[in-house]
Amino acid sequence: MARTRPTAKDAEAICRRLNQFVHRRYGSWSAFEEEFGIPRTTRLGWSRRKNPSVPEVPILLRLAREGNLNLNWLLLGESPELRVCPADNPVEQFYAIIEAELRATEKVGAVDFDYVWTQIKARSDIAHRHKDTVVGLAVDGVRPVFQNILLGMRRTDALAKLLQVPSSAVNNPGQFYSTFKPRR
Repeated sequence: MARTRPTAKDAEAICRRLNQFVHRRYGSWSAFEEEFGIPRTTRLGWSRRKNPSVPEVPILLRLAREGNLNLNWLLLGESPELRVCPADNPVEQFYAIIEAELRATEKVGAVDFDYVWTQIKARSDIAHRHKDTVVGLAVDGVRPVFQNILLGMRRTDALAKLLQVPSSAVNNPGQFYSTFKPRR
């Protein structure tokens, strides 16, 4: 069977998603090129607007293994962007997402990563109310944002109450504004 290329539409979509991945994970194409040892001319072929080339299978495998890139997302546009282990419940799914994010961003070998991640999961104990665990740290990280938005909402509500005109003023304006004379 002869080797075929993806359609122009598919190639453009793949390269657009690759561009998103590179900028989110590595900040720039040059940092990505350096990380993966990809020649600039190869990358330029991927970033052409018209008729771009797509990465070859060996590079796709490296992106999946070393960058934790989900090839279903890259090739088909199916979420999520990063490879995530399947999970049976929301807490495990949350852990899987964080694990995928860390695997993609931390510069550490698989053995070291697995050891550290196992230690983190071993310390995660619902009986201790997730204190100092991934869930607890995430909740503590989100809490200030939550409280800030809540405070803003309460201030807005309080200001709206202060600025409200009493309904009796609408029904009988002369009571509040003695100079007001309705037209007849």
